[in-house]
Amino acid sequence: MSKKKSNKANKPDWNRKDEERRRQGLDDDAEFASEVAPFPAAPVKTEDDAGQVGNELETTRVLGWVALIAAIVSLFFLPTVLGPAAAVLGFITFLQGNRTMGAWSIVLGLASLFVALFLGPYY
Repeated sequence: MSKKKSNKANKPDWNRKDEERRRQGLDDDAEFASEVAPFPAAPVKTEDDAGQVGNELETTRVLGWVALIAAIVSLFFLPTVLGPAAAVLGFITFLQGNRTMGAWSIVLGLASLFVALFLGPYY
């Protein structure tokens, strides 16, 4: 009769590897996602910003209005220049948290660019 071969030789010995890591001082299971992740789109409050209340919101609001005005003006004047500018400013506004105004700026800016490039030659 034949003896069964054990599969122990084929499987990695995780306990042995864990012991090796502990011996080398690598036993911490800390995440490193913060080192790998991209920078946050929204501003992060730090201790240095404790005295500055409301600056980020005001800047986002002003940038959103500039983007929306550029998008509306692009419907009537220089759509190939102001349309993409409004879309880029709207995207930045969208990332900073003012999503409604950013989305409207993106849509209007790209719509005016589309009309100017694809429908404009027919008139």
